[in-house]
Amino acid sequence: MAIATGPFQYLEDKTFSFACHAGLACFNECCRDLKLVLTPYDILRLKKHLGLSSLDFLDRYVDIETGAHNNFPGVFLKMNEEEGRPCPFVTPAGCRVYPDRPGACRTYPIGRGSSKTQGQPATREIFFTVREDHCRGFAEPRSWSVDTWMADQGLVPYNYFNDLWMEIITHKGSLGPETTWTNSVSLFRKPASWSVSRSRPPWKNKFGRTTKPCCV
Repeated sequence: MAIATGPFQYLEDKTFSFACHAGLACFNECCRDLKLVLTPYDILRLKKHLGLSSLDFLDRYVDIETGAHNNFPGVFLKMNEEEGRPCPFVTPAGCRVYPDRPGACRTYPIGRGSSKTQGQPATREIFFTVREDHCRGFAEPRSWSVDTWMADQGLVPYNYFNDLWMEIITHKGSLGPETTWTNSVSLFRKPASWSVSRSRPPWKNKFGRTTKPCCV
């Protein structure tokens, strides 16, 4: 059962029907004119896929807005400046960085709200669908639960690392008063902030493998 609030429908029983493919008239319509937040994990995956340094990726593909989250800069994917403002990675055949697309793209058409208070052992989650007027995917017959969708879209590592990031940026006064905003922007322009390989040894991750940190 879904409880509707405008385009957002709370997934009370965590099931929905959806499919996205090139045969739909709306294919790629969700990949334009976006305010798409990028997390550090998103950027590590994308810059490795593209063979770019952290700084080159930030300069080419990112807009930064200061003071967006408790004085942390907001980091957004830069849309192309052409008709419809498409995503820089979308093509007529689909996404050219699909194996390493951002977590927000993987999650869509679900929205995930998460919170974790200090001292709380587990992250609390709510889920809802985002039913935009252009989208025809909800008329497709394939049924999903939230868990099967998350598994199919490869969201386990994204949610894990993004939840860790959320704890930092939602901590009250994370970077102090407004006067520190300009200094905080420099955090996002330091290669060490995005290249964990420079500071992390091989590790045994939560997925059971001893390996280098992902996306180095």
